[in-house]
Amino acid sequence: MEKFDQEIQILSRPYSTIRKKQNKWKYRGNDTDVKIIIINQEQYTTKDLNQRGLIKINPKLLEKIYKIWHIINPFHLSGISRAVFTQILKFLYKSLYKFQLGEYALDAFVNNDIELDFKGGVCMYFCDFHDSVFDVLDSATNSKSVTEYIAIANSLKHQLKENEVLLLLNLHNKSHCIGKKPKYHYWMKETLKVHLKKSNLSKDFDAKIKSFKQSKGKIFSLPRIKSDKNYHLEKISPLSTHKRSGFIKSYLLEEIIEDRNKYFNMYKGDTKNLKKLLIN
Repeated sequence: MEKFDQEIQILSRPYSTIRKKQNKWKYRGNDTDVKIIIINQEQYTTKDLNQRGLIKINPKLLEKIYKIWHIINPFHLSGISRAVFTQILKFLYKSLYKFQLGEYALDAFVNNDIELDFKGGVCMYFCDFHDSVFDVLDSATNSKSVTEYIAIANSLKHQLKENEVLLLLNLHNKSHCIGKKPKYHYWMKETLKVHLKKSNLSKDFDAKIKSFKQSKGKIFSLPRIKSDKNYHLEKISPLSTHKRSGFIKSYLLEEIIEDRNKYFNMYKGDTKNLKKLLIN
């Protein structure tokens, strides 16, 4: 029972009818061998609650909701304000629930649910945001497949980027979270660490690719450094040099070729003289 306590508490909240438009997890059978938990006079099996809990902690779904969080919290504040989440919840209800509601009725539903989600506070942390968004997704999905949850969360993320609702909000306002630290459920931390690491690596890689594309096609001219004849050639390689601190050798290959040509010319001259002596 302990592992279900948090979910039982959330399922016990008197959310609006729009938020509870369906509940696919309710038990409606007559099997006496099933372990039943009663919440608000409704029956749930421990098996179904366990399956619902596994979907909720799915790493891929957590990452999708975390990306939505960053869209509405781009300045990485401890939490979001009531004004911000009110508009986000309206957006979610309009996008997911196709009820023909007037603004007055929609506001009434949203205001009721906001009070329950914020628990009387003024700042919503990511842990509470995740609980609320998952609850909305849970109500809006028809199946018990995590794939559907992820697909809808991904669609909401893209819609939110294109929606003008964020342009009307003060996302930089910090007055609601002064002196407060971010809060996460204990099971979120390890998954988010992996996500943040991957995200940072991806950003570094994207930055390198962008830098490469910008530099591609450009010709960089290197400074011409005067050659110094007083270098030392190692026997291991004809191109090896003894580098002195403060300067670098240049035109080394040309100088080696020039010196070798002089040597070969001298050698050819000595060979001709030797042949003349032998003939005579």
